[in-house]
Amino acid sequence: MTEPFGEEAAVAEIATWAALAANHTTAEASRIYFRKKVQQLLADGRMPYAEAIRKIECHHRDVDLALREHVAALLTLGEGLPEELRTFAHHALFNPPVTYPKGRVTIDDFTRNIAASVLVDLTLKRWPDLKETRSRGSRRARQPSACSLVAAAMNRALADCNFSEGRVEQIVADFRKGRVEQKLAS
Repeated sequence: MTEPFGEEAAVAEIATWAALAANHTTAEASRIYFRKKVQQLLADGRMPYAEAIRKIECHHRDVDLALREHVAALLTLGEGLPEELRTFAHHALFNPPVTYPKGRVTIDDFTRNIAASVLVDLTLKRWPDLKETRSRGSRRARQPSACSLVAAAMNRALADCNFSEGRVEQIVADFRKGRVEQKLAS
């Protein structure tokens, strides 16, 4: 037997879930996660050094920091550096890391957006009769959707989060259609 659905109770429950992830949804947490992922790709050989250097030339700060850490790890292990890494290491010794251009940085919102997408999925599992999104008519009738509940819950639970229902819908669509990977790859 399913319990009756109460919108305020649902938002409070989802906000509790969001609060559990709060430390992992900051811009710094996103950057740390991304750098570790890049280091793993470099160590496994799945990201060629030339690709990393190209991203650095496009002012991708987190790739710059990850490649610097990768070079330091190789040197610590006593391994020689390939020519392209020697050139990079020489440059890195005498220059600060590159900076991102002014404006929004996709990486900063990465883990927060993952959390939003996961929360929508959890909400749909918890309340299976709920729709993921709602139509204009449903909005007028004040019928909630998973995206509207998650937006309200994240705004309540996370400092500096100001999500609209439409933003959560866009995040979920981006993950489902693979657009997040495309943004990160550029």
